[in-house]
Amino acid sequence: GALDIRLISTELHDLLEESFHLAQQRQPLEAEVDLPAKSPLISADPFLLPRVLAHLLLELNCQRVQIRLDRPCLQLIGEEPRPQPKDPTLLSLDGCRQLLQLHGIGLERQPDRFVLRWEEPWKT
Repeated sequence: GALDIRLISTELHDLLEESFHLAQQRQPLEAEVDLPAKSPLISADPFLLPRVLAHLLLELNCQRVQIRLDRPCLQLIGEEPRPQPKDPTLLSLDGCRQLLQLHGIGLERQPDRFVLRWEEPWKT
């Protein structure tokens, strides 16, 4: 089946807020957020991208996360690892990577974090 992706200009803050809310519905999670006061605009599917980001937040399997923006990178950093195994119903990392690539976003996995790198310039 085909996946219909609709890229529109969207505020990154709104997408991250929805992502965090979706992740919290599945497990308790605290966040420390370091973002500029003015939200950058990105081209994204406002339904799909928050769900992919929520899966990445849950994939870290931590009680706390830091969300940091260093243009053109967004870092999701896990703190306080959970003792229990991660949720087996999460999207695979390859699936997340493919969906992010459709948005023009590269995904790098490091031991305690995900780094998302946008390929196109951001608007403010």
